[in-house]
Amino acid sequence: SLGVGDGKEVRAMLAEHGFQCPNDRAGRLALADFISQSDAPDIIEITHRPGWIGDSFALPQGVIPPPGKARRIKIDMGDKKHFFAKAGQAEDWRALAGLVERSSRAAFALSVAFAPVLLKPMGESGGGFHLYGRSSRSKTTFLVLAGSVFGGGGIDGFVQSWLRTGNSAEATAADHNDCLIALDELGVSNPDLAADLYYMLANGHG
Repeated sequence: SLGVGDGKEVRAMLAEHGFQCPNDRAGRLALADFISQSDAPDIIEITHRPGWIGDSFALPQGVIPPPGKARRIKIDMGDKKHFFAKAGQAEDWRALAGLVERSSRAAFALSVAFAPVLLKPMGESGGGFHLYGRSSRSKTTFLVLAGSVFGGGGIDGFVQSWLRTGNSAEATAADHNDCLIALDELGVSNPDLAADLYYMLANGHG
């Protein structure tokens, strides 16, 4: 529909992306003729956040398409700092999961990490869990364990602070779209801000 008329909308869109559009009538007609006759079988979809794109799941390391299908999707998170990562082999991770079976709470944390990926295909909304207890009872360890599903970097792995997240809540949530967000140290956050942030994360809306 953008090509209808004199193609002004098309030229404006191309110009916004750096294309130098011709200004004279002959140039405009030549550009319109080129676009109308061009055959572009290879379409690359661009997304700026992780998560589901149709039936494919996009991560900074690459896109996971359905079995037997190929879909060209590029995820561009710019210069944003994230801790999505991959390392080792699937067998190593299965061995770790085997050790987790000995602790119901660790197994729960690991299971919760996979839940966000399944919500959209199941038509379910988001939510969260609060690990409550005295200090030095492995709460942070469980968060780091859950975060290992998506990667991690440094001593805290994939875990972030409630305090740091509160300063850029919506942007942080968008960068974890359809994925786990693990927040530690609730006690350092402002209670009102924490309540608003939890409500936003659980509902998936700013």
